[in-house]
Amino acid sequence: MKELELIENIKTTFKLNQMTIFSYDTEDYVEKIKRLDSATLKTIYLFIMSEDKDLFSDLSYFLDTFRGNSLENYFDPIIQKIHNKAKRVRREIHRMKGLLRFREIEGGYLYAQFCPENNIILPVANHFSNRLKKEKVLIHDLKRNILVFCYNGRVYPAKIESKIPSITQNEKIFSKLWLQYFDKISIKERMNLKVQKQKVPLKYRNSVIEFIESRNNN
Repeated sequence: MKELELIENIKTTFKLNQMTIFSYDTEDYVEKIKRLDSATLKTIYLFIMSEDKDLFSDLSYFLDTFRGNSLENYFDPIIQKIHNKAKRVRREIHRMKGLLRFREIEGGYLYAQFCPENNIILPVANHFSNRLKKEKVLIHDLKRNILVFCYNGRVYPAKIESKIPSITQNEKIFSKLWLQYFDKISIKERMNLKVQKQKVPLKYRNSVIEFIESRNNN
């Protein structure tokens, strides 16, 4: 992502979430953000998506004390926290790129739902909007009730005005075939639930059809 895009995303987030703990106007912070290098910008952008309860006070502290390579001051507990949170967000984005499952719903849309710990719908949507350019894609963050529409490499905010359309008959058939394949290739004697939970934590299983269907069938 280019620096200008990062700055605009951060600026939008600030405006949507500005709180009284700011001692300066939002624009003041935006000017400071513009002076950050690309790597620092990316770390700050990831940290913002963590929605940490002390997000704005921590960012205020960082921007007020920023001196060249401030983000490399690992002895500062707040800087260390920003780094750790950013790493966790980056890890979750990477994980959801692999775990998110799409299903065809009425209207010719591909629909995916998830409940991420962090507010990562934008980078996840950007990934799939480029990967599935010619598809009409809906990605739904159930935890925050946010829906986005992706088409032709672009991402648009969407509104949930009624119930999400039902999955198509074709989707039901393909889902059933996929689950049969999934069960067929598994080796029961080598089943390791502990490792399975490490690779696909319980909190993400509402995004993965293999676990959604098995839960519904039990």
